[in-house]
Amino acid sequence: MNAPETGADGTNATDAGAARNPLDQARLRQLADQQAALRRVATLVAGGARPTDVFTAVADELGHLIGADATFVARVNVSSASRPSPGRPGPPAADPSGERREPERHITVVGSYGRVNNEVPLGFRIRLQPGMATTAAIQTRHAARINGENLANGPYGAIAGKLGMRAVIATPIVVEGRYWGVTVAATSREGFPAG
Repeated sequence: MNAPETGADGTNATDAGAARNPLDQARLRQLADQQAALRRVATLVAGGARPTDVFTAVADELGHLIGADATFVARVNVSSASRPSPGRPGPPAADPSGERREPERHITVVGSYGRVNNEVPLGFRIRLQPGMATTAAIQTRHAARINGENLANGPYGAIAGKLGMRAVIATPIVVEGRYWGVTVAATSREGFPAG
């Protein structure tokens, strides 16, 4: 008789091989951890949790999953001073010199985890500027990494330095084809591993 766990009948040979490969085991463990994190957040949503609690849980789960020292979830906004009047789409606003300029965009932190809680609390507003991982992620529509001197000398290098962060990665959040926001993870290590 062929017992299923032996793989003698050929049906479990691949599974048995995967179980012996440490890389495959690590990947399976990672997938299980991701599914558990998604389930915890979905349970909060289904239970009617406040948005702040959900976004903070997302930041917390992300931080744990990727081994970040700090993470936050932020909403992308356009400054109301630069926004055209409701119902009246218009050209970019003019600055005092009479030149046209693009609306100013910023992010507002809606959930955070780890060391950022005191320096970048809920409601903290950051203007998007060149040299920021968040700006690059939104412009390129892909994850963006910044580390080393580029982080230390960037627009928020003082905060990164105060928190001891040496690398950040930002990923855009797209909802129904529009940029809703961005997630940011930071670490005190030299950088995040590839992938």
